[in-house]
Amino acid sequence: GGDMTAGGWNNDLFPDWEGLNGQNSGEAFEEFIAGFVSEGTDHVGMATGYYIWQDTGVAFEPNTTYQLTVGVGNRNAGFSPAGNVSVYAILNSAENLGLNGNLFTTADVLLDPALVKFETLDANSEVPTGTFVDAAPLQFTTTDAVPAGTIVVLLGDNSASGRSHFDNIRLETVIIGDNDEDGLPTQWEIDNGLDDSDDGSINPANGPNGDPDDDGRTNKEELDSKTLPNKADSDDDGLNDGQEESSGTNPLNPDTDGDGLKDGVESNTGTFVGASDTGTDPLDSDTDGDGLKDGVESNTGTFVGQADSGTNPLDADTDKDGRTDSTEISNGSNPLVFEEFDGNSIALGDYSFEDNNLNPGGWGNNLSPEWQDRDGENNGGSFEEYIDGFAADGTDHIGMATGYYIWQDTGVAILPNTTYRLSVSVGNRNAGYSVIGNESTYAILSTDENLGVNGNLFTTFEVLEDSSVLAAGSWDAGTNVPEGTFAAAPPLEFQTESVVPEGTLVVFLGDNSPSGRSHFDNVRLEIVGPTDTTPRIENLSFDIKNGFIDFDAANLVPGRTYHIASADNLSTFEAIFDSEFEASGVNEEVSVEIDFESQPKSFVRIVEGAVPPR
Repeated sequence: GGDMTAGGWNNDLFPDWEGLNGQNSGEAFEEFIAGFVSEGTDHVGMATGYYIWQDTGVAFEPNTTYQLTVGVGNRNAGFSPAGNVSVYAILNSAENLGLNGNLFTTADVLLDPALVKFETLDANSEVPTGTFVDAAPLQFTTTDAVPAGTIVVLLGDNSASGRSHFDNIRLETVIIGDNDEDGLPTQWEIDNGLDDSDDGSINPANGPNGDPDDDGRTNKEELDSKTLPNKADSDDDGLNDGQEESSGTNPLNPDTDGDGLKDGVESNTGTFVGASDTGTDPLDSDTDGDGLKDGVESNTGTFVGQADSGTNPLDADTDKDGRTDSTEISNGSNPLVFEEFDGNSIALGDYSFEDNNLNPGGWGNNLSPEWQDRDGENNGGSFEEYIDGFAADGTDHIGMATGYYIWQDTGVAILPNTTYRLSVSVGNRNAGYSVIGNESTYAILSTDENLGVNGNLFTTFEVLEDSSVLAAGSWDAGTNVPEGTFAAAPPLEFQTESVVPEGTLVVFLGDNSPSGRSHFDNVRLEIVGPTDTTPRIENLSFDIKNGFIDFDAANLVPGRTYHIASADNLSTFEAIFDSEFEASGVNEEVSVEIDFESQPKSFVRIVEGAVPPR
């Protein structure tokens, strides 16, 4: 149908392919969906029951095996639903097909005398979502008496609903059998440059145990895994097929985890050397768990954009400011520049519950991925609703059943000497849903490990008894909020001290009422108090005999680098060589060697950053 740009489609399959309803009908369409293809950029899709065909004009030859191979796609569960039947077939005539024939569905074609052979594939169950795979080849062998007519290739959908998608259609003659009886099919040996008359007794490289490409995989193993026996690295990712078998990566996919990096550069050492040795895990698309794929984190130190963050793929918080790299990008800050929180909001995903794009009167149980449900995804305990006029921000809000709860882990580390404020709006739908005595509960926690289906806290009441709760509040919507409206609940504030709880800030919303429901909207988390991260010296002691000063370095930010400087007065401090350390907690024990004879009066201080070069 001609060249298309990403997202484009058209119905013009002519002149090579013909469709059931003729030229430019809407039931078959060439599409350019970026990444959803077997070869090139485009594929063909077709509606339920529809078919297309191509008459090759080639007559059948006697005693010949024909092989039809097709790529079949699974776009998603909506377009390629369970029970999909993608059909590919060989016929010996197109006489009864299309507008001039009497076969109006793919099911009709499968009953036609012109059908030579067909195969089907359920794309929903056999093909990963968003991809194409080659279906099992259709093979047909003629005898001395060949079918009349010419070879016709047909592609069709025989599903109850949905669509079928095809690409990369190949028709060829092949040799069936195993000429040298070595367990390797003759055609496979010919295709891969092996001698089909040598079972390995003449040249071991031709036999089932041979390894002509020296990749550690025998010919038989390569046959079974569909890799190439004469190419050590079948997918050109920098790892030979044997290495991929050992490491668990896919020897037919250069990027097994789909993170944008070839398997061969992901050395899984935990040390970033360069673009050709990233130290990342080839089986984990986000090695450091910061929400950015490894391929985006180029570790160049320069932020270009979301496709090239310049951050370290082995460090979730590259600039050590207490926020993960992805949190900073989504919040509009630079993940490579340390910035203290200055009263700005801490990013919450879908803070007003608008991501379901509901129509008036609509509702859904599928929360946005940032929020998690007590009973897991798509359960009935919580629900986004669009009740006209009943919202604090936007059009939608979140409601939840008695005792139920949801939460969001912000991924932001808890800082010392900081005041956090959680603000929420609480709704009173009516006296039936928001009863007198309603307890709409909102809280800040330090971890979510005990929440949800993997935890042991099954009600909001149980959560409030858990040690992870940093602060909690509740409001009686039935008493304090006018019916049919939302109102701002009293803000919840929590202040940390110099020693902070381990973990990250978790926002919690729940119902703790004896009956009815709770409704929330417009959830905000922000820092409203100063964040003092100036390092301090505590518990100072002098060991003059052995030449040491010992102290506790306090009020540190975990992950940041510090060093010690000394002086014999208060104005000429110099960094002490080899005193650099990375804080693993808010307090560190430090011991500094001092020459008291040359420096009888000594002052020391903690300086953030590495020791300056001399």
